[in-house]
Amino acid sequence: MITAKRAAGLLALLCCVCSWHAMATRIDLNPTLTNTSVGSSFSVAVVVSGLSAVSPALAVTDFDLDISYNPLLLNATGVSFGTGLGGPLDNISGSDLLSTPGIADLFAFSFDDYPTLLGLQGDSFTLATLTFLSLAPGTDSLAFVQNDAFIVALTNTDDPSAFPVNGVDPTVCQEVSCVAVGGARVVINEATVPEPNPLLLLGGALLAFAGARRARNHQTAKR
Repeated sequence: MITAKRAAGLLALLCCVCSWHAMATRIDLNPTLTNTSVGSSFSVAVVVSGLSAVSPALAVTDFDLDISYNPLLLNATGVSFGTGLGGPLDNISGSDLLSTPGIADLFAFSFDDYPTLLGLQGDSFTLATLTFLSLAPGTDSLAFVQNDAFIVALTNTDDPSAFPVNGVDPTVCQEVSCVAVGGARVVINEATVPEPNPLLLLGGALLAFAGARRARNHQTAKR
C-alpha cells in the first residue's frame, strides 16, 4: 500500500513537472494592442519566450502556426521571418496569406542542430512579423487557431531519434499542449482629416484683409 501511494505521488509530481515544463514556453503576439486608422499599415510580431526556463534549455526546430483575423477589417499584406531558425540556407520557411480569407499560415523548418539553434535563439526570439492593412473601422482580435496544423516543435537534446513527435516525453514537445499562447487586439479608427493650422488660417485672413484694403485704396486714388 505504501509503495502504491508513493508511486501515485511520484506520478502526480511528474505530471506537475511536465505541465510546468510545457507552460513555461509561450508564444505571444507583440504588441498586444494596436491603435490604427483606416488605410494605415501596422506590424505584429510572433514571439516565442521561456526557452531557458528549463535545463537543458529548449530550442525551436520547426513551427506551423495559423493566425486568425477578420478579413472585413484587416488584410494580411506581408511577412518576414526571424533568424532564430538559421539563415536562408539553413531553413525552409514560408507563408500562405491568400488561400483562406482571415487566416495567415506561417511555417518554417530548420536544418541546424541543437547547439546552433541555442546560440541563435536564447530565451526568446521573433519567429515572424506580419504586416496588415486596415480596411474598415472596428475592433478585431488576432488569435492562434489551435487546430491540427498548430505545431511548435521544441527539443533540448541533439539526439535525432529524440526529436519531437508528440508532447508526452517531457524532454521534447509538439502541438498546442506544449506551449501557452497569447493574442492581440486591434482598434481601427476612422481615417482622420487633418485640421487646418490656426496660425495659417489667421495669416491667410490677414493677407486677404490687407489685399482688400490695398485694392480699396487703389480705387480711391483713381477717383
